[in-house]
Amino acid sequence: MTIIENLLTVPERENGGRTAYDRFDYQTAWGLMKVISLHSSGADYAVAFEFHDDIAELDNLSSPTRLSFYQVKTTKSPSWSLAKIGQRTKSGETRKPSYAGKMFDNVERFGPAVDKVVFVSNRPLSEMSSELAEAPFSAAEKAKLDKFISALESECSGFKSTDHLQLFRFSDCGLHLDTYEQTVLGAVTKFLEDTIGSGVDSRAFNFILVDECRQRSKKLADLTGIDELKSSKFLTRGDIAEKLESFQKRRQHRPEWSSVVPYLSLQFAQAARIEREWRNYEMSRLERPYAAGIEFADEVKNIVVPIMEAASTMWEGVSQALPSVRSLIRQRFGEVTEDFERAVILYEFKR
Repeated sequence: MTIIENLLTVPERENGGRTAYDRFDYQTAWGLMKVISLHSSGADYAVAFEFHDDIAELDNLSSPTRLSFYQVKTTKSPSWSLAKIGQRTKSGETRKPSYAGKMFDNVERFGPAVDKVVFVSNRPLSEMSSELAEAPFSAAEKAKLDKFISALESECSGFKSTDHLQLFRFSDCGLHLDTYEQTVLGAVTKFLEDTIGSGVDSRAFNFILVDECRQRSKKLADLTGIDELKSSKFLTRGDIAEKLESFQKRRQHRPEWSSVVPYLSLQFAQAARIEREWRNYEMSRLERPYAAGIEFADEVKNIVVPIMEAASTMWEGVSQALPSVRSLIRQRFGEVTEDFERAVILYEFKR
C-alpha cells in the first residue's frame, strides 16, 4: 500500500484531546508556523493536523515518499529531559506509554516511510547543547542517552537503537506560551510581505490560515476515501497558494473613503461621523472570523447594489437601502448607530 493508503487504513492510536474549534491552541499555532516555513522554502509539502499525531508532514500529497511525525508538548518547567520524555506513568493498574513510546509507535506502524519523529516544545532539552532547530537525540550526553535507550527498549520490544535512534529529534521551537499568538501573527505578516508584496491586512489573512488549521484539527467521522482524507486533514502548497491569490484579489478591491465622500454632499460633522464608522466597520472586517465576515459582506452587497444604482444620488440610495439591510447589520453587530449602518452600505457598495 502507498503511504496515503496506510494513513487512511491504519487505526489512529488515540482520538482524545482534539483541538476545540473556537480555540487557537499551541500545537495548531506551531503547525501553522510549520506550513509557513515549508511554503517559504519552496518545497512541496502536505501538513496534517491531529492525524496519527499532533502534526504529520508528507513531502507531497500526490505521491509521497517521506512521512514525519511531530509531538507538540508544552511545559512551564525550565527544560525537558530524556528521562521525562521516556517516562511511563500509571493510570490505575496500567502503565501509560511514554512520549517516546508514542513516537516509536508511529515508526512501527508506518515502517520505512517514516523519515523522522520529532518532539517539539517551548522549552529546551537539558541534555542538548546543540543550537540546531532540530537536534538528534543521539547528540545528547552519553550516560543519559544510554538510560533513555534502555527505558525505550524495555517499553517497546521492537526498538533497536542501531536502527531507530537516528529517527528521534528534539525541537526547541521558540514559541512562548504567553505570546505565541502574537508570534504567529508576526510570521504571517512577514509571509505576506514576502509573497504578495505587503503585510497590510495581515490580521485578516491570519484569520484565514487559523480557520484552515482549525478545520483540519477537528475530529472527523470515518473517512470513506483518499480524496476525503486529503481535503479534510491536510494543508498543501496548492491550498496556501490559492488562499494567497484569493486574498490578494479581495484586497485589491478594498474601497477608499475618498471615493465616496465627494458624492455625499454632507456637512462636515456628519461626514466625519460616517467616516469614523467606516473605519470601525473596516477594522471589524479584519478582526472577526474571515469566512463569516465575507458571507455577511456579500449578502449586504447583493442587496444594496441594485438599490444604489437605481437612485438619483448616492445619499438617496443609502437612505433607500437602509431599511433593507438594517436587521442584517444588527443581527451581526448588535445595536449600532445609523451612521454605522450607512457606512456599511457605502463600503459594500464601493467594494
